[in-house]
Amino acid sequence: MENVGEMLQKMIKSALKHNSNLDLAKMVGSEEHFYYFPLESFQGKEKVLLMGCSGIKFVKDIVLTVGKAGKVIIVTENQDEKVRVEEDLEATQKEIGFCNSEFVLVSSYDLRVNPEYIVKELSMFPVRTFSDYINLQKKIENQKEAEPFLNNESVDIVYIDLLNRYTKEYVNLLLSEAFRILKRKGILLIKVYLSDEPLKSADLNVCNNIKMHYIPLENEIEEVLASHGYIGMRYKWRAEIPQFIHNTIEIRPFLIEAYKGEQGPCLEKGHAVFYIGPWKEVVDDDGHRLYRGQRMAVCEKTYKNLTSCIYEGQIIGIPPYNEVSDGDVRLFDCDISEKRNPKVTKGLKPLFEGENITKEDINESSCC
Repeated sequence: MENVGEMLQKMIKSALKHNSNLDLAKMVGSEEHFYYFPLESFQGKEKVLLMGCSGIKFVKDIVLTVGKAGKVIIVTENQDEKVRVEEDLEATQKEIGFCNSEFVLVSSYDLRVNPEYIVKELSMFPVRTFSDYINLQKKIENQKEAEPFLNNESVDIVYIDLLNRYTKEYVNLLLSEAFRILKRKGILLIKVYLSDEPLKSADLNVCNNIKMHYIPLENEIEEVLASHGYIGMRYKWRAEIPQFIHNTIEIRPFLIEAYKGEQGPCLEKGHAVFYIGPWKEVVDDDGHRLYRGQRMAVCEKTYKNLTSCIYEGQIIGIPPYNEVSDGDVRLFDCDISEKRNPKVTKGLKPLFEGENITKEDINESSCC
């Protein structure tokens, strides 16, 4: 008797051969072959943000994994989704005996806006004229500056549930906002369906009948993330088989992981990194070329990124024996890849000669 995997493979081959459309999840009556969730990423996190919520199962798991000491904030723009999941969430909280989560109806692309503040203002000062509307907008802008709903660099991990539900333009706003609220070295996780070939349009619905508006190519999503400043992107999981076949194009779910690195100018302080392999050479997201077994010179910011948990087990950091103060630095040249002389590391040779460049002389736009 053939197993489910063999049956699905036959369906895929038949759909491709006859140029027919296919939703394999509907055919087998289950999405278990197209679902993966990395709970280990949420362990020990103080504040977690979930953007969208297509189902309650992973929310329950996150709430339990984060535990009493953490905070889980779920934001959505869909009232039906909020009502559906909130009921299950209340039952979960009673079952586990603690509450570490809240569900908020708010615009995901601007999480500085406090929805409670708007509701309160509208109840006290209803908008009846255009002048009332302008006044409300001014109040909202003041609230965003004075008491944002979520502050800059205040969240440990952001999970976007089904990025495809948003338009391409909205995705860019969403990723920019996620970058703003993430702490440095904070994690972005995205569940997204990607296609193996360009897809002009597709009227596809996934779990709970959510329509997909934007389906990037497999190699497109990392470019989108890089344009918003994310580093260390990983295709953390890829479904073994496509969930959809659309005009011979395969569409399957992925889980993408990315990080927010250190920010600011590139300062030369004598740091080096040592790539351990297995590849002969690699290039990071800022264009630094690292050669296996070679001490490569990097700026302080890149050093902190490459020696963090993002690249754990791949890079050995080599700090200088003598620390260089912020007042005695120059701008690191990000356009070249140089080896670091061990004598510079040991303080037996000057790091640089000539005039020092102060912070006022640094053009951050030229940095990596």
